[in-house]
Amino acid sequence: MTAGIASADGLKQAIRNTLLQSDGVYDIVGPAVYGNHAQTDDMSTVEFPHVVIEFYLGDTMPPVGSFQKVIFELWCFHRESSSACLRLYDACFAALQNQFLNVEGIGTKGACTEMNRPTEGFYEMPRAYFSHGRWLGRALTLS
Repeated sequence: MTAGIASADGLKQAIRNTLLQSDGVYDIVGPAVYGNHAQTDDMSTVEFPHVVIEFYLGDTMPPVGSFQKVIFELWCFHRESSSACLRLYDACFAALQNQFLNVEGIGTKGACTEMNRPTEGFYEMPRAYFSHGRWLGRALTLS
């Protein structure tokens, strides 16, 4: 295996699949782990509770550009209560914190570390509680 060009999609898919493979997360949200926030027009079709992985910024490291560091926000939404929302975030934390990202069929491998503990609140538009924290993902894309 050789180093390939850094894949943002590969990293996001590795994070998503790691969350879906966690019994603690899957038992709460099922397959509802998304790569972006729903638009207003889509709100009626969005499942609750759910998790959103939102990339914020990042960089690649020379010489090949195969190693990447990405800061991302992990958003958890739940309609039941802020406490239920924080339990979902805790399940995501257990699945990701310093765990090796190694998903069959995805060439991007790495690890994530939480940078900021979650903030919480309530969004009026989806009528749901949220908690979100900021994370650092470090990954190498192999081909």
